[in-house]
Amino acid sequence: YLHLPHREVLLGPTPLGLAQPHRHTLELPNFSDVPLAYELDTTQLAALNQQSFAVEVISCLEPSGVIPPGGRARIPFSFHPIEAREYTLAVPLLVGDAERPERIQRVLRLKALGHQPTDG
Repeated sequence: YLHLPHREVLLGPTPLGLAQPHRHTLELPNFSDVPLAYELDTTQLAALNQQSFAVEVISCLEPSGVIPPGGRARIPFSFHPIEAREYTLAVPLLVGDAERPERIQRVLRLKALGHQPTDG
């Protein structure tokens, strides 16, 4: 089974104006004895990016994959805020036995904070 210790994923505070997006990692552990397939629905991420003047504010770099038995998926996200504010999105996650077509859905709440850089 897939263990989600929290359904809220915090990407952490990130200053505006970075030359490159800040990277964050979501870990998904598989405590079962079968491979688990996962897929994040990135529709809300794409909508946010389109509303943000087509700037890629938040993106998931590996939205799907298979977690081996007893293993972990380390899913990288990039965050490049263009405003000093909290970004909150509902991101559906589909998971299930990699050998079967059935999937269950969980909704992750993705939160990221863009802030003004400070001197010093």
